[in-house]
Amino acid sequence: MPVVRFYPTSQALTVPHGMRLLDVCYDAGVEITASCGGGGTCGKCRIKILEGDVPSGGGHDGALSKEELAEGWRLSCLIHVESDLTVDVSHIVKRRDQILTDLIPFDLVPDHGIYTVNAHLPEPELGKTLSDVERLQETLAATSAVTLNAGLIPYAILQSLPQHLRQSNGACRIVAEENRILTLLPAQDGDDENKPLGVAVDIGTTTVAAMLIDLESGHPLAVCSRVNPQTRMGDDVISRIAYARKGTSELKKIQSVILDALDAMVIELCESSGRQRENIARFTLAGNTTMQHLLLGIDPTPIAQAPYVPAVRDHVVLQSGHLQWQAMPGAVAEVLPAISGYVGGDIVAGIVATGIDRTDRNCLLVDIGTNGEIALASGGVLYACSTAAGPAFEGARIGQGMRASTGAISSVKWADDQLTIGTVDHAPARGICGTGLLDAVAALLHAGLLDETGRMLLADEMEVESDAAHSMAVLRMREATEGRYFVLAEDSPDFPDSPGCSEQGIVCLTQQDVREFQLAKGAIAAGILVLLEEAGIEPEDLDEVLLAGAFGNYLRGASALATGLLPPGVSLEKIRPVGNSALAGACAALLNRPVRQRARDVMRKARYVELSGSMAFQMAFAETMEFPVPE
Repeated sequence: MPVVRFYPTSQALTVPHGMRLLDVCYDAGVEITASCGGGGTCGKCRIKILEGDVPSGGGHDGALSKEELAEGWRLSCLIHVESDLTVDVSHIVKRRDQILTDLIPFDLVPDHGIYTVNAHLPEPELGKTLSDVERLQETLAATSAVTLNAGLIPYAILQSLPQHLRQSNGACRIVAEENRILTLLPAQDGDDENKPLGVAVDIGTTTVAAMLIDLESGHPLAVCSRVNPQTRMGDDVISRIAYARKGTSELKKIQSVILDALDAMVIELCESSGRQRENIARFTLAGNTTMQHLLLGIDPTPIAQAPYVPAVRDHVVLQSGHLQWQAMPGAVAEVLPAISGYVGGDIVAGIVATGIDRTDRNCLLVDIGTNGEIALASGGVLYACSTAAGPAFEGARIGQGMRASTGAISSVKWADDQLTIGTVDHAPARGICGTGLLDAVAALLHAGLLDETGRMLLADEMEVESDAAHSMAVLRMREATEGRYFVLAEDSPDFPDSPGCSEQGIVCLTQQDVREFQLAKGAIAAGILVLLEEAGIEPEDLDEVLLAGAFGNYLRGASALATGLLPPGVSLEKIRPVGNSALAGACAALLNRPVRQRARDVMRKARYVELSGSMAFQMAFAETMEFPVPE
């Protein structure tokens, strides 16, 4: 079998003949981007073959130039390994993804229903028929008023109970939730290492974040995050659904990759905090409706077909062992409720975390990502909708788009007749992420290099009276066979030419990138306008605009208003980032039973506004596709 070696990691894998090189990269832990799910159309899974027989294919539809093909660049999704290869992935492995784990402050007294009880059972007596379980029930009822349901004792505890009691002379320590035993521990004073733990998880379409929490104190112990490995099956929920509905094996595979990733994250959390997985008593998970279905191994196909009905909206509680996670024998995993097929447990978690379900003010919550999920509280009523914003804000479908990782252009400003650009980790520019895309469009609008229709303007077409802007247009705005593009950075390392232009070594914004941005921002803005109309209020009436998710948290409010991502009339001072509200809500639900009930109340009471087929949405979308005219 052929061997694939990776430079610069020196890692080597022996693989079956004909295995797709993209899958080999994934197996090696190289998180290569494949926005199209490996269909050969996005051009982003580029690798460079340094040694071995370089296949002649692998440059689908001109995604790679003749020069790049001659240098050994290929699309890994189109290459099947037939001989030993050495592959250069240095442009991938050296990046560091910036994943949002910041939470809005929440101060909750732990009320999760999980408690620890010490018990000392009397010696069994000859002639009495009481079983070990019955003696345990009687002792707990007499000493702690705990009513234990024998039918809810986990099988693993039943197996170990006789030996445990006899080795400890009847002494034991019980961790229970209400009337269920979660685990049986040695009888001793509770130390830090054996305190019950909980794990809260936000399963995003693009990224996953998790937090380990001490359930007694409510204090976080560790946090970790990573790219959702399901991105290899597609960059948005529709492509994931399309993958899952291919067959049972594909559904199991797309479920297993997220289960394995979460299992690895739990190991990382415990190792970094010095705690044991066996002390985890509860998992609480939030994600959009499709991500939650895939986590549970439920076919999400109906979500993509009218009338877009999910298999389940209410919360799902199951033994964590069903998800193959190691924890207390009786540990449970709870998946938070969703509002609809496209407004999931993540927005429900965000609603309870921000408290807009209990406010009498006009509050707008926008979680901007691959899916634009929007909630509006007004007049004591909660409205919700979802827009198909697409993955542009995550860097997908943008010529040189990328996630917010090392070298991504994350900020662009035009001020005092100067263009300034910032990158993640202050590294040389390699591409552009969502916040950089938003800023770049806003900067070009400000400088007069874009008109209200989104058309890029050459220097002789500009109407603004600014010598600096004209000079910038002359230097940076260029035209090629593929269309116009604006050069953001030159001498870009490790990045082949953009699909939108013919130059190498630059990071640019293309006319097609602007169009993709217009589609995404128009969908978000139109969804907001429809909800405001449903509530009978205007943008000026909003008391607060809360922006959630990685893109929403880091975007500049001024750029959002300049581009029309947020509708005219919203005041800049009312815009507030709220971090990873989905993870914050999952933490709150983990710690507090009343919060879990609030989440279910949100599911039942929220007025879902269906935008598919809505004439009001279509009219608003046509209007918001254009950019506001600069004052």
